[in-house]
Amino acid sequence: MFGVFGWQKGQSEMDYDVSLQTISWFNGLRNDDRLEISPKFQRRAVWLEKERAALMDTVLKHLPFPEVYIQVVTDADTGRQTHVVVDGQQRITSILKFIDNEYPLPNDDDWSGEYFRDLSADVKESFWDYKVVVRTLRKTNDDEIRSIFSKLNTNNVALNDQELRNARYSGRFKQAAERLADNPYFQSIGLFTARDVRRMLDIEYVSELLVRQVFGITAKKDMLEPAYVNFDEDFPSESEYEDEFNATINLVRSIVDNSNKMVFKSKGNFHSLFGVCLEYFRKTGKNQFKKSEVVSEEITRLVLKAKADDFDPNEPDIEKYADVSTRSTSDKSRRAERERILAGIVSRVEGE
Repeated sequence: MFGVFGWQKGQSEMDYDVSLQTISWFNGLRNDDRLEISPKFQRRAVWLEKERAALMDTVLKHLPFPEVYIQVVTDADTGRQTHVVVDGQQRITSILKFIDNEYPLPNDDDWSGEYFRDLSADVKESFWDYKVVVRTLRKTNDDEIRSIFSKLNTNNVALNDQELRNARYSGRFKQAAERLADNPYFQSIGLFTARDVRRMLDIEYVSELLVRQVFGITAKKDMLEPAYVNFDEDFPSESEYEDEFNATINLVRSIVDNSNKMVFKSKGNFHSLFGVCLEYFRKTGKNQFKKSEVVSEEITRLVLKAKADDFDPNEPDIEKYADVSTRSTSDKSRRAERERILAGIVSRVEGE
C-alpha cells in the first residue's frame, strides 16, 4: 500500500492512519496538555478574526474543511502520547480560540456576533461533535515531519518563502535571526507591521541584515537561502555577530527615533543605514556617535530631499540618492551607492 506522500509502507518505519476525531477530542488533548499546536517548523498564526469566524460558521453548519495532519509522539517508558499538529494549525487554533470566547461569530444573515458562551446547549453539543478528518503520523522524526510540512505547503500560495524556511530549517542561523528580530526597538519605530510579524517577514528582514554582516553588501536575498543552509548546524562566530548586531542597532537608535522614524520605515533606507552603522562600529569600535544629533539631522535631511526630488547642484548626492532609491532598490550596486552617500555624511560630521 502506498502512503499519502508516495512512499510504500515497508520502505520506511513511518506509519499513518486516517480517522475522524471530534472537536471535543482536540479540546480534551489541549486540556490534558497533550496537544502541541505551534511546533518549531510551523508558521506563526496568520488568520485574522474574520477568517476564524468564517471557519466557525462552516463548523456550525457541519460543512467539511480540509484534513488535519497530526504527528503522535509516544514516550516509550510511560506510554504518554503527545499530538503535534503538522498541518492545520490555523484551523485548530481558531477552534480553540472560539471555545475560549476570544472572538465572535460573524454579523450576517445567520449570526449576530455570538460568542461560544452565547450559543444554546443544543448548538454547543453539535459543535463538540463536529468531526475532523485526521491523518495521524507515527514512527517518524523531526526531519521527516519538516519535509512533510514543506511538501504539504509548497504549492500553497498562503505560505511565503520565510514560512517555508521556517519549516525546513531549525538551526543556528534561524535561531539567531529569531532572537534578534525580537528586539523591541523594531516595533517602537514601526519597522514591521502586525502582518509582517504574523508572516515572519520580520525574521526574514533581520536575516537579510545578518547576511549584510556576514557576506557584505549583496543583492536582496541572494545569500539568504545559502546562509540558512550553510549555518544550520553551525554558525561560526555567532555570539560575535550577535554582539555586533546589537551594537549596530544602538548606533541606529541614536539616529532614528520618533521624530524621524517615518523616514526609515522604508526597508531600503533602514538596510542602508544599518550597513553604514555596522561599518562605523567595525572601524571605530564605538556604539555611539560623538555627534548623533547632527548625524541624524543631516542624514534625515538628505533622505527627505531625495524623496521629494528637491535637488541642489551644490549637493549632487541628493539626486544620486534619489536615483538609487526609486527602482531596483535592492540591487547590490544601488545598496552600495546608498551606503557610500550616507557613510560620507557620517565621516564628515564625525571626522572619522
